[in-house]
Amino acid sequence: MSGDEVGANVGAALGKGRDLVITANGLRGLTIVFNQAIDEANTAVGKTPGVSGYDSFGGEYESFMSEVESHALGGAYNVQDAASGVGSTDSANDNSFSASGAGLSRRINW
Repeated sequence: MSGDEVGANVGAALGKGRDLVITANGLRGLTIVFNQAIDEANTAVGKTPGVSGYDSFGGEYESFMSEVESHALGGAYNVQDAASGVGSTDSANDNSFSASGAGLSRRINW
């Protein structure tokens, strides 16, 4: 665990959470883009030679695209919330750690 056996590296976790929010924001509109791609592919092949399945494929996977958007943003905010929670817990209890007479072999998060 590279030196952070207890707790978490709050700063690094918040940074990763911000990175995930940026990535998740890049996925906004994924469902719309997916549907546009399905429509464009359907139009591009035309009626001849009779390629079909685009509508059913789009309908079947549209909900998955929506879930990707939703889960990406939810996960990003969960990482940030967890990091904030760890930081708050560490701050609320730092006197307890500081008052301990036993030395620790690892760094504490503050």
